[in-house]
Amino acid sequence: MGSLYAWPIFLTAYETLMQLQRSQLSLVFSTAMGVFACVMLAGSGLHAWLPTPRVAVLSMLSAACGLLLVGYSGTYAGLLAGFGVIFGASVGVGYGISVSTANLAAKHKGLITGLIVAAFATTPVFLAPLLKVGVILSLSLSLPYAPCPSQASRPLLA
Repeated sequence: MGSLYAWPIFLTAYETLMQLQRSQLSLVFSTAMGVFACVMLAGSGLHAWLPTPRVAVLSMLSAACGLLLVGYSGTYAGLLAGFGVIFGASVGVGYGISVSTANLAAKHKGLITGLIVAAFATTPVFLAPLLKVGVILSLSLSLPYAPCPSQASRPLLA
């Protein structure tokens, strides 16, 4: 769920491969955060209508669909719709049901809620190294030329 906050890892790659400006990429992240916040409120009540495991699976599947849209579209509109709207909404639903389910616990509600929030916030810390390797590999496979020696010493990701 917290992979939403790993967005900065992809900035340089999108600037390079899609030739987008930082302001365009900021709009994608801002859209994802806005949709996340709005949908999180709705997601917290979904377990009243559907079983919580089903909502969690649907949230994960829709997040995967959003990322697939980003990967296969290769356009700014696909990035905005796939990551900004679909992925942002999916993460919002997942986070909403996680926190609301923690409140159903008979004991240690505060501890359980704190662990969920901490897991959400620390996901990018553990995920970032893996994502950086993946982005670097995909960049090196996508570039039609080998970087010259002066560029090879420069890090690909900021």
